[in-house]
Amino acid sequence: MFRRRLPRGFFGTVREFLWPAAGWVRTARYYLHRLVRLRGTPYVIAAGLACGVSVSLLPLVGLHLVLAGLMAWAIRAHILAALLGTAVGNPWTFPLIWMGSHKLGSWMLGTRPAAGRSVRDVFADISQLLWEGDFAALAAEAWPVWWPMMVGSLPLALAAWLL
Repeated sequence: MFRRRLPRGFFGTVREFLWPAAGWVRTARYYLHRLVRLRGTPYVIAAGLACGVSVSLLPLVGLHLVLAGLMAWAIRAHILAALLGTAVGNPWTFPLIWMGSHKLGSWMLGTRPAAGRSVRDVFADISQLLWEGDFAALAAEAWPVWWPMMVGSLPLALAAWLL
């Protein structure tokens, strides 16, 4: 009864995704209404959002959406709310999150941050090695930075989830 008379097909679906026939304003309004009308109890939605926020504090860039979805699924929280919660980690907040988690992790491990070098210099070196494609040197350079970040981000993520 509610089917299309002529199926859209693959290219029609891709075109509709890239440029909606109804227009961007109407599509954005539709998704905003869907966001406001999330189904579930307040606990389920809040738990999903907490999953997304806590996962976005981990230095596992590229895995945030997957981990937030799996974590929300595991505790029976709202998966879409978890995916939206990962927006806490964004290009403006990542430097603050990473610097704070690195300092906290270095303090917890009892080491000096980045072996006596400034964190900014270490991140610049890592970016250069990534650009050059020297992955062996990248692993040797990144581990002393990544491990304290991971250790320091765990209490931050737990605190964010509990809040």
